Amino acid sequence: MFIYLISLEDYMQRRIFWSLRKPATESLITTFEDKLGFHLPLDLRSSFLLHDGQTNVAYVPLQFPRLYSLAEIENVLNDEPYIYDRRQDMNLMLIPTAKGIAVDMETGNVYQMLGYGGTPIFLHKTWARYLMIS
Repeated sequence: MFIYLISLEDYMQRRIFWSLRKPATESLITTFEDKLGFHLPLDLRSSFLLHDGQTNVAYVPLQFPRLYSLAEIENVLNDEPYIYDRRQDMNLMLIPTAKGIAVDMETGNVYQMLGYGGTPIFLHKTWARYLMIS
């Protein structure tokens, strides 16, 4: 009998990979950017060209927030615009990329959003770096 052992890290990476949606198209991303009135930071745009968020399944570990699709981001912005609108106190233009996570459209910095109207907490300088560490 053969037993195949993999590390917990490998197992979790595979679960995350299985949960990824198909890539967003250039036209879908451009339409999304036109609605926002901003261009996505390059690494966030590249991420959507690889996958359009994650499916809503149990493959995603609890400590890693499920990544939103472009359509889900648009829905969150429509439902909760006051959270992500330009933060005058911090001069940020945030869009949600996962539950409790947002990216500043101008700098590409990643922030953790704590509750409604809470002060965003800086996490990483780029979306790619956030994904590598998380």
